Amino acid sequence: MSPLKPDFIYFKSICETLNFSRAAEKLGMQQAALSKSVKKLEDQLGEILIYRMKGGHQLTTAGKNLYARILACESAWEQGSSGLILPGVVKLGCHPTIGRSLLPKILPTIEKEFALPIEIVFGTSYEITQQVSRLQIDFGLVINPIKNSDLIAFQVRDEFVAAWASKVQPIYKVVYFNPEMIQINQVLKRWSHAKMIAIRDYETIAGVVLESADACAILPSSVAETFTQLKPVSGKLLKSSLRLIYHKLKRKENLAVLSQDLPKRLVELSRR
Repeated sequence: MSPLKPDFIYFKSICETLNFSRAAEKLGMQQAALSKSVKKLEDQLGEILIYRMKGGHQLTTAGKNLYARILACESAWEQGSSGLILPGVVKLGCHPTIGRSLLPKILPTIEKEFALPIEIVFGTSYEITQQVSRLQIDFGLVINPIKNSDLIAFQVRDEFVAAWASKVQPIYKVVYFNPEMIQINQVLKRWSHAKMIAIRDYETIAGVVLESADACAILPSSVAETFTQLKPVSGKLLKSSLRLIYHKLKRKENLAVLSQDLPKRLVELSRR
């Protein structure tokens, strides 16, 4: 966790990059939302914090002072936390689909070997990455996380997205898909002739398609392969990478299980 409220975390990222676009990418949020956060801080403090110029951005005196106070607050908090022996509840985030396939492999062993209380947080890979980058949760198992210099990532496994069906047909009248899938609009272009039905749960999609001879489903390989009656009816439409991520500040904590042993063990168990 962090001692800072989200608006101050966002402002710190801007100070480090002096670029709203790069800061938004690093934080995993929209640039408009980031600009709104800075405006909120400026209104609250009654000060202009950043000069916005075509050639780049520059901190005002008030902005520099606020940045220094943020760094001092973080430093004091880290020093005050360094004597902790137990980490409290360890929060692990993932998409429900990833959770169904991996948590049964992970949780029994982690609870036995580390004796740690664990809380599972569900969300999209994008949402989980945001929460890890903001120190709201400890670890994330996510697909294709955005690049962020504050995050440490371990490769777990490679996956792919394809069209799957119970029977091979030359043409499918209906295509089921999850609208939360990354780049789904690009994938669906090749089935422009078909009726599109969106369902926000991969297992439900697979179950529906098993009962329909003239429909196919756009599914990650990790989901489709658990339904043995489904067959791939396209090539690999998208490649994806499942990674374990955590914030680099975890390495500053005096907690061996968080800084070294636990991430490695999570990766090992996920690869089984």
